[in-house]
Amino acid sequence: QIPQATAGKHFQRTSVDTFDFQLADLGKLKHLKVGTDPKGKGPDWHLSVVTVTSPAGSFVFMCGEWFDKKRGYEKTLAPK
Repeated sequence: QIPQATAGKHFQRTSVDTFDFQLADLGKLKHLKVGTDPKGKGPDWHLSVVTVTSPAGSFVFMCGEWFDKKRGYEKTLAPK
């Protein structure tokens, strides 16, 4: 989860945002759950792709969808 204070500096129109997380070894990723909190001003956003790099390899999760009231604020992505 990205802290709210950090999130305000990211997710701007046409931006590419990078986040580093220190996690235990997750092994080969089978899916990735992505979502947003629909509260606040302008909660809708578009996600193109998520790339996760770990000791187990690099995993690309294509999305190309909007997160909004109509299409939902949470999605589960499979690696490419």
